[in-house]
Order: sequence, then C-alpha cells, then structure tokens
Amino acid sequence: PNMVLLFEVRWRDAPSTFLPEDSPWWKRNDKGEIIKGWLGGWGPFYMLNYDNEEFQDNVARQAKIALESGVYDGIMLDWSGHEQITRKIRKAIGNEGLIIVNLHDDIEDAKKFKDVINGSFMELNPRDGSSNTAAGGKEERNLRNWDNIREALLWFEKEFQEPRINCLEVWGDRKDLARMRATTTLGLTHSNGYVLFADPNPLPTPDHYHDWYPFWDVNLGKPKRDVKKLSNGAYQRVFDNGVVIYNHYKNGKVYLKFKNKMKSAATGKISNSFVIDDRDGDIFLHLNK
Repeated sequence: PNMVLLFEVRWRDAPSTFLPEDSPWWKRNDKGEIIKGWLGGWGPFYMLNYDNEEFQDNVARQAKIALESGVYDGIMLDWSGHEQITRKIRKAIGNEGLIIVNLHDDIEDAKKFKDVINGSFMELNPRDGSSNTAAGGKEERNLRNWDNIREALLWFEKEFQEPRINCLEVWGDRKDLARMRATTTLGLTHSNGYVLFADPNPLPTPDHYHDWYPFWDVNLGKPKRDVKKLSNGAYQRVFDNGVVIYNHYKNGKVYLKFKNKMKSAATGKISNSFVIDDRDGDIFLHLNK
C-alpha cells in the first residue's frame, strides 16, 4: 500500500510497433526516412516527432488516462524530459499527480521546468576509479562526478514541487559494496528520496537489475535533523534509531568516535570508534533500539 507507481510515457523514441509506419508522429530525415533513436534495448527505437503539437497533446492525454485508471500515482519521463510536453502533462493531470524526469544531475535542465515537476530520476555513473567496471568493462557511459551529484541532489530537494520524489541511481559492480554504501548514505544524508544501486546500462541485460543488500534492511526510523558536515569532511544525519555517515569521494579516510557504543550496519562491529574509507559510508545503530 505504500508503493508509489509511475507510468512512463514515451515522448522521445519508441519501438517501430509504437505507431503506424506512415504516422506524422515519427521524426524523419530529409529523405523522409524515420530517424533511429536509442539502440541499446531489445530492438531499435525510432525518434518521435516531439515538436509536433498534436503529438505533444497526445502524450498529455496518455498521462491523464494513466492517472484516471487509479493504478498510477504519477508520470515518469526519460531522456531529460521536454519542457513543453512536461507542462502539458501537468495541465492535463492537475497538481495532485506526480511527475519525475530522468534529469541525471543536470541542474540547468531542471531549472526549465522545476515549477511543474516533483523530482528527478538521477541515473548516474560517477567517475571514481571504478567507472570502467561500472560500464561493464566495455565502454564508459554516462560519466558524472560525485561533487555534481551531491550538489544536484541538494538542489533538487530544495527546488522541486512537493511532494518531492527524487530517485538516486548509481551504476556499479554488484560486489563493490563501498560504492553501494556511498550511494545509499549519500541519499540518506542529503535527501528524503529513494536509492538504487544497479547494474550498468551497457551490460547485455535489461537495465536497472540489481541485488538486494542487508545494508538496506536497517530500521533507521525517521530523520531527526538535516545533513551536517563534520570537521573531518564527512557528512552526518541523525535518525530516530541511529546515525548515517557519508564520506565523499577524495575526502580520504575518516575516524569517528561516538559517546556511546554503536553497531555498524556494514560490519556488525560494536564499538564507539570506527573508520570509514574514502568514497564509502555506514549506518550506526543505537544498541538500545
């Protein structure tokens, strides 16, 4: 009952079966040929004529029907969205429906329609030495950096419309637990949103596949205050049942000392002194919780 379900509306490209071949809603080159779009899926996708006003109106109509079905809570737009289409969707679904856009960490793109969207799907591959692995060992794609991601997440949490629903996804090797913990603790300290640590898109498998980690099973309760930067450069946020520490990339190793003994969610260690490596994070639980 607490799940939020979003309906993706195709606006940029689609499989060949999406529309009749002679539809004016395909984008065509000077020879009248349909232009290819995304080629990384189960088959070739072809570009849609997203500047066509009738097509834009149809996208908004689809969004309205999706929410009226009672199944969906909102709309998801891939490929950084389209300002005019997004505004038409907002007008069609009203203020109650959610709209999130795959904006990665692009603040400048977000500024165009921050007044009509509720959040960003932040699909990212931050460069930190493990990016080759994160790209499946074949190519480096969607390369970002941890500084921009942190800055964008803070901006999105402040500027988008309520209720906000920012979703932080970082690609990585499933065995890279430090990168998973860094992603998770960044999301916990800097947002009230969602986190996913997922397989890199270039892998020859469906996108967004992932493992489930025991680290995600921790019962933190609700946040008691906003993020705080510590003197050692790490970031801290206090929750009902513990404390989350995020150690940003290139901050170096940090040493922590708590007044009372705590339990590390990463290692199970119980102590009042802990060490967190660079580009890593941990959740420390009160022993009486």
